Amino acid sequence: MKKLSLCASTAVLALSVGVTASNPAWAQSEAPGPAATAVEEIIVTGSFVRGAAEQTALPVQVLGQQEIANQGTPSTVELIKSIPATAGVFGEANTYGAGRVEGQSNVNLRGLGPARTLVLLNGRRLPDSSGSTVAGSYIDVNMISPAAIGRVEVLKDGAAATYGSDAIGGVVNFITRTNMRGLEIGADYSNIKGSDGDWTARAIYGAGGEAWDGFAAVSYQHRSQLRSTDRAFATPPFSGQAQAKAAYLYNPQGGWSTAANPGTYIGGTALNANFLDPGCVPLGGELQISATQCLLRFADYANLVEEQNLYQGYAEFNYDFNADTRLHVEGLYGATEVFHIAQSPSYGPNQFPTGLVSPVPNQYFIPASNPGLRTLLALNPSVAAANPIAATTGVIAHPFFARPFGVGGNPLYGFAQENRRYAKEYRLAASLTGRFDRFGGIGWDVGATYGHSSYDSINPDFLVDRVELGYRGLASRAGAAPCDITQGTPGVGDCHYLNPFSTGVAANAITGQVNPQFAAAAALDPRVVNDPQVVQWLYGEDSQRTKTSNDLLVLDFVLNGELPLELWGGQVGWAGGYQYREATYKTRGLGFSNNDQFPCIDSVINGSTACAARNGPYSFYGNYPTFDLTQKTHAVFAELQVPVTDDIQVQLAIRHEDSSGGKTTNPKIAVRWQAAPWLALRGSAGSTFRAAPEVNLSPTQLNTSNIFVPQVGSYRAVEVFGNPDLEPETANTYSAGLIVNAGPFSATLDYWRFDFSDPITIVTGTQILDAIFPTGQPNRCAAPAYAGLVSRVTFSGACAPAAILRVRSGVMNGSPIKTDGIDLGVDYRLTDGPFGGRVNLGLDGSYTLNYEVSALEMDGVAVAPAYEAAGKLNYRLPSNSLPRLKGSAFAEWGRDGHNLRLTLRYIGPMDDQRAAIFTSPNNGQGATTRGQRIKSLVTADIVYRLDLPPDTTATLAVINVTDEDPPFARLDFSYDPSTANPLGRVIKLGVTKRF
Repeated sequence: MKKLSLCASTAVLALSVGVTASNPAWAQSEAPGPAATAVEEIIVTGSFVRGAAEQTALPVQVLGQQEIANQGTPSTVELIKSIPATAGVFGEANTYGAGRVEGQSNVNLRGLGPARTLVLLNGRRLPDSSGSTVAGSYIDVNMISPAAIGRVEVLKDGAAATYGSDAIGGVVNFITRTNMRGLEIGADYSNIKGSDGDWTARAIYGAGGEAWDGFAAVSYQHRSQLRSTDRAFATPPFSGQAQAKAAYLYNPQGGWSTAANPGTYIGGTALNANFLDPGCVPLGGELQISATQCLLRFADYANLVEEQNLYQGYAEFNYDFNADTRLHVEGLYGATEVFHIAQSPSYGPNQFPTGLVSPVPNQYFIPASNPGLRTLLALNPSVAAANPIAATTGVIAHPFFARPFGVGGNPLYGFAQENRRYAKEYRLAASLTGRFDRFGGIGWDVGATYGHSSYDSINPDFLVDRVELGYRGLASRAGAAPCDITQGTPGVGDCHYLNPFSTGVAANAITGQVNPQFAAAAALDPRVVNDPQVVQWLYGEDSQRTKTSNDLLVLDFVLNGELPLELWGGQVGWAGGYQYREATYKTRGLGFSNNDQFPCIDSVINGSTACAARNGPYSFYGNYPTFDLTQKTHAVFAELQVPVTDDIQVQLAIRHEDSSGGKTTNPKIAVRWQAAPWLALRGSAGSTFRAAPEVNLSPTQLNTSNIFVPQVGSYRAVEVFGNPDLEPETANTYSAGLIVNAGPFSATLDYWRFDFSDPITIVTGTQILDAIFPTGQPNRCAAPAYAGLVSRVTFSGACAPAAILRVRSGVMNGSPIKTDGIDLGVDYRLTDGPFGGRVNLGLDGSYTLNYEVSALEMDGVAVAPAYEAAGKLNYRLPSNSLPRLKGSAFAEWGRDGHNLRLTLRYIGPMDDQRAAIFTSPNNGQGATTRGQRIKSLVTADIVYRLDLPPDTTATLAVINVTDEDPPFARLDFSYDPSTANPLGRVIKLGVTKRF
């Protein structure tokens, strides 16, 4: 049997067809130096038929090990974001860009959503991350050790006919190194201005004998904290009202909140009774925008990059029983620790105390006996005179304009609240492959894969009733004797006060500006200084803490071979098989986060479990209900590789899947025609699908999230419910392209299209509220057609924006989506270039022509109009950020152990679709178009690699050479984290040593 040199095969395919080998059993990879070896037959990503990869008709992009190294060995998230076919990728780790999944990263081909990209390791599935299963499943690619990777193959075509559910938008296949011999160690350090820098360390050891081989790889990655105040573009510094107003007018969406501290209080029931804590201006950390309102820039307390540690390990073992039978076993382990996710000093409230603890139900009431209030009025007679009810009875903390702590920081943490995330994953896979010689050489592959993913999310948040008890002087100290809330005396003995006023703030936590009234306030009553142990008690023992896990069991049986049918181009190849998948999703809350035991606001006080809104007892974050769900899937599939002639190859595939998420049958055809020695044409058409995850089929409440409500100017809770009537989402996919291979020049050009039906989507709270309260139009509270939609909103009074408490949303099959575009890849290579060196010039780009989203209906009325997503920011929309054009070009020169590469990267401009924020006088105190057009971004990277004796390689990389800031966008940190990063110029040093 003819053997193919793997190194030569990889080089030829990367230049011409653009594919290399991959399969659970036969996947091989390029390894530098003498470790490269030969393989007999290879299988292409997107096919289970054995044969030469040159026959493929599928658009597959390959990133080989040497290619990745020549780019400066980027991290996984950097590598994924650099692929032009991706869009809307998260992984930069800031809290507003990650959405409670800090430290994780996904793959999002075509901007279709990470749930629609199937990620494989050596051709086999990985468990979904348990970080965000309710909102949409994804694979956390940070768990895959870069040290173990030999290459990455990106199939940019729907592949459900081959791989099943989730491959609706494409497949990314990480393929590990092979035939590794000896020891290799390496380390990198990245210098980042304003940060302690990032560093990695890795070690790989491989060995083998006559019938066996294996290797193990371990790696460690550390990212250092980068505060928002370390980048002027993210949080422009200010120390006075004029500068604060300028910063606010520049970007009203730049991390500002009406829920402030010092805040606004109500000394009676009328709105004109509002008064502002007079500490706003003297403390200098907020912007006073009216006589009764300040703004807090909470973004000042957050991080652009969170400190995190990432541990990764991989090992595999191969044993050949004979020439035809091989055992393969592999194991993966990954763990992420994100320690100090800086948040606001406290959150603006989303939930409010009931009449059980508050004299004013659904409001936080602060009695006149509170020492913070009493001292505030004593030091500010004019405020007391204008608000006599405040001095005699007390005040209400304004539901939208006040929070417990703000400009002075959090007394318990010393600065800001700190969330934490802990993620772990392990995966074991084994396969036995062989051949039945008696049956014409039929190959067989039996495999089993088990993966487990767990996620621990810790979010400090105040318990609603305990905050109210603190305002009334009935709070306890953590670890001390509890206050008797029915018999205790406020502020005496074991009962303590919580002071939300500026009288308890010594200085501005950001600027250090001293509060001129603090010393006098403390002298009048030392109880104005908040006791950190009282603040600890307000959180509860575990804060808001939720643990989730995903388990995945996959059993595969595949047969392949050749039919006794020979056409003009050779014998027809075939493959077929069966797959069983069992996915389990579990979630539970700890302590007061256990929504079965503490579903209500008052559950902490009286243990009640009977309430209409089961959002838990916390002020800002909602609890996750307990789930233990399992989804079983049975699939059968078949495939033919038909060599019609020497020049025309046809691939036919069909797959049927049956699960609780639906039954589907999906065919596909792909054709490749070698029209001339230098020109090949290819095309495909088929249908693809994604089954509804079991958690989305549950009719119960799935979770509670928070959205910023423009009508209110603050965050409100959104309850998300499942839908047992969900159908699988389906898409018809089409592609057509050409391959040019003329000597040193090669190119690929492909047109692609996806037509979606019944996409699974979660209607956002913003869409529901925008439909009820359209900008510039009368509200629809009383419109009969909108009755169902209005019933999804809970108000504190009459139907009005200011009375919104929470919104009920859900999972549903949405409206059709159609998207198409063009991919271009160009490569030119010379073996005898300038100065006798090798020269490689390349271009890789993707242009989205259209991304049409049809109008979305809920409860019989439109909640979102039809829109074009291509070239738009798509803020808080399912389509995510989607620049029309994304690409890169590079020039590379190498000789005698030297390699120099210059890469230019381009991200096209986008329009911010939120028309209201550019016209409303409530956004920036006047109409402005700043940020309506998000500019394009061009960056340059230079990487120099030098081979040194003995067997050592040193790397110097300068990423973003010209230190470009990300383009301005009207978001929390004034840039879009899914398309750009805040790091600026990065200087990276690396060394690799082989033994």
